[in-house]
Amino acid sequence: MNLISTASADERKNRMKARIMIIAAALALTACTGSSSHELSSAPTSETSKPTDDASSDPSNTKKLYIKADALSYYDDVLCFEYEEKEYSIPLDKNRFKNEIPTYGSSEPILSERIINNRNDISIKADLVMDPEMSEIISCDVINENGYIYYGKTPFSNDTTVNRDLLYTMTRKENTLCEISNSKETINCDLNDLPLCMKLDYPDSVFPIMFTAYKYNDGKVMLISINTDVKVSSDGVSSELDLAALDSYGKRTAFFATVQSVDPDRASVLLNDGITLCNVPVCYSDGGSLEPGTKIMLVLTEDDSLFGSGEEKSFDYAVISTEPEKYNRGKKEFSDLAYGEFIDWDILQIKCISDL
Repeated sequence: MNLISTASADERKNRMKARIMIIAAALALTACTGSSSHELSSAPTSETSKPTDDASSDPSNTKKLYIKADALSYYDDVLCFEYEEKEYSIPLDKNRFKNEIPTYGSSEPILSERIINNRNDISIKADLVMDPEMSEIISCDVINENGYIYYGKTPFSNDTTVNRDLLYTMTRKENTLCEISNSKETINCDLNDLPLCMKLDYPDSVFPIMFTAYKYNDGKVMLISINTDVKVSSDGVSSELDLAALDSYGKRTAFFATVQSVDPDRASVLLNDGITLCNVPVCYSDGGSLEPGTKIMLVLTEDDSLFGSGEEKSFDYAVISTEPEKYNRGKKEFSDLAYGEFIDWDILQIKCISDL
């Protein structure tokens, strides 16, 4: 069998633990330092830049313009924005976004990208630092300008014991909608905002949880991450978010398939074996267009023996990605992709039809 990505169990475990520690440290540092925003004039201002050791953050090293623009979209490393009733499309590397936090998987969009391309039609302001000719973006901040990162962590009293009244509960509503609440607040969220690895078949209610979200200035909330593997005892709180915790909601297999038909709530998809037909809900998806002929990656809590079975089966849980090429790291032909097992947040060990 052809394994596009391989790693030993110990190597995968060590890599996952190291990544979790890095993400946790980065989130904690952001929480401690906080977020700040600054007011900018509607007209651009300029100043002579100070010498810097980071040439990539100030490639012009001359004068810079500071403007506040309307961010319209960010795709394929190009930022489209409007300034003084004129639209611009200028390349912008992801590393030039400010105040970013780690993502759960290299295939996931960064927070700034999600804020700009939000699904709620929220108008987004961007603090831009540009060269004098407005042909290059030196830096861009949308995180501080449009809201703030909200950390729903485990609350401790002054004596370091857990304040149980402030622990959060997640309650499922219709489809992927949910409420996250404690004795002081209730937050309405959409589980579909989560990264693919966290779009799980959660039960109707989970307690306690930890979460990270982005709260827009208008009060809307976008989930960044959620951790339901939180244990509270007299000794304190323990929490470890890893693939084992995610798989506690069902071992997931990613199948490659093509959409046959779609209605508002469900879709019929044919696996790449050409004989197995699955009827699945469409509420967990990446927002891409679903229509007959769309090639997708379909995540199910189903054994890989489904592939080649020739069954016609209906499911209550599924996750759809309309960008399967992001997970096809071996760049194999889509028609030859059978299924894959997650060995990291968004890394698949894929098996090809030609080698089954």
